[in-house]
Amino acid sequence: MDSLRCVGPEPWNRLKHPGVRQLAWAIGSCPLVERGGGLEWVAAAECREWLERFWGELLVLEADPRPVERVLAGAGPLLGKRFEALIGWYFERSADWRVLVANGVVERDGRTVGEVDFIVEAGSGEVMHVEVACKFYLGVPGSRGAWGDWRGLRVEDSLERKGAKFAEQLALRRADWPQVDRRVAMMKGWLFYPWREVARPRPPRGAAAGAPSGWWAHAAEADVVPGLWAVPRADWLTQVHETAEEGPLPLLRGGVVAQTVFDAGVRTELSRGMIAPDGWPGRDLA
Repeated sequence: MDSLRCVGPEPWNRLKHPGVRQLAWAIGSCPLVERGGGLEWVAAAECREWLERFWGELLVLEADPRPVERVLAGAGPLLGKRFEALIGWYFERSADWRVLVANGVVERDGRTVGEVDFIVEAGSGEVMHVEVACKFYLGVPGSRGAWGDWRGLRVEDSLERKGAKFAEQLALRRADWPQVDRRVAMMKGWLFYPWREVARPRPPRGAAAGAPSGWWAHAAEADVVPGLWAVPRADWLTQVHETAEEGPLPLLRGGVVAQTVFDAGVRTELSRGMIAPDGWPGRDLA
């Protein structure tokens, strides 16, 4: 049966438990970026292979999701922390990896200068330093692909600055750590194009072809797309909705929304967007 196989473009949407579904998305979804910034990036094909090899474990977790629930409870509400915790748990649980360093701190002269996310050893013996992030970036109107034109609701959080941060983290060394063969960045999340430009989207340079994407509009323009409802934060990572009820639009500080249809007890997402506070990106309103 297909339910026992990792098939289709978004196999995690067939999983029933929200935490297990988020874990599958964290592992197997297409990254936002696959090249650029002078870095090596984890590719979409790699992520899909990881998911396919771990699919059996995910089905076991469907029957008893308590381990994933404990991971998410310990991570707190911030999506970036939840994503990092899920990836860390995957590295720990998967037979394909051995975790050598997790959240390793680098100090100089008694002062913390940085922290690495993971150093892991693959079954082949290759040792890989992996820096991870989950980001939701909005393209500035008129952008032609510059990373500085892709920003979060906090406008100082840009793809350009995150790429530079990745470079800093991947350059960290410590004498007692194992020799690293490969240093890679992995960024998951969503890209949101200005709603007036969705017919001719201009992705950031180096974006993965299958990067999750949607549209964004200012709060005052929220009625340009009919049938919107607020997506709970727990569902920002996937596109399955746990409730049949529509929620109020998050117009005050911005948030993810979905255009949906509800039929025969099932809510189906047609498109996904981000509502940005009026004035974004001219000033930081997040």
